[in-house]
Amino acid sequence: MEAYEAMWSRIEANTLNYREAFWLYKVDGVSVSCNLSTRRSGLFLVIESDWTGGSIYEAKFRSATDIKDFVESVVRLRYDKSQDRLVCYASPSLAYDLLMMLPVSDNITTSYEDCSVCLETCKTRTRCGHSLCQICESSLNPKVCPVCGTSYYYDVRFIEEFIENE
Repeated sequence: MEAYEAMWSRIEANTLNYREAFWLYKVDGVSVSCNLSTRRSGLFLVIESDWTGGSIYEAKFRSATDIKDFVESVVRLRYDKSQDRLVCYASPSLAYDLLMMLPVSDNITTSYEDCSVCLETCKTRTRCGHSLCQICESSLNPKVCPVCGTSYYYDVRFIEEFIENE
């Protein structure tokens, strides 16, 4: 606990706004970057997807204990494809399980489709319109659509955008 207290003391001593980026190569198979920043109410951690550039996890630390709890729980972070977020639990989301139980029907449209690679339900697509989850996208090298071979560079659209435009 002493190391966390020392870190928190450094945060409290820094009255200016602090901001720093660092990289964790991947979290649960998703390529990410991280940003730490201080504000009056504490220290904030934002984990962003390298592919979408969007936030997939956020944490606010108000004490050394908060930092310690996060460090101890980070191994439980899992990428939930149905939410397109990192979540801190080891089991799949209830929403995803419910979605998988829904019958296939012409009168039901969801914002999820099957990933072109792993065939699990996901929310993201490449610019060319093919479904691709962030875990599978993170493993692609070179960055080409696995369906049509179109090259892209961190270019994604969420499925909701396609549904609105169809």
